[in-house]
Amino acid sequence: MHALTAAAEVDFLVSLQPVPVRKRGSVQLEVELTGVLDLSDLSPLASVGIERRELLGPNTDASRLIGHAVSWLGYAGLLVPSARHSGTNLVIYTERMAPTDRVDVAR
Repeated sequence: MHALTAAAEVDFLVSLQPVPVRKRGSVQLEVELTGVLDLSDLSPLASVGIERRELLGPNTDASRLIGHAVSWLGYAGLLVPSARHSGTNLVIYTERMAPTDRVDVAR
């Protein structure tokens, strides 16, 4: 994930908090996952009736449905476009991680 994409996502999440967040920091993660589904290009989903605007809009129903399906299929990760920046997000399903998978703080 690009630093600007990560910052845009965090800014959005902070804006939703009922109590202002006054202090925050960032870390860089090093991630190795054996099973990652790449949906960074959403255009193939149109063939099954799911449009980009449904996934990147304020209603999260379609995104949650896809997320549950990806987890059910056993993937440890999912690459998806950011709704707030031109980058890509990595969703990690920690309960689906293999013993050889890892998420470490790089800095």
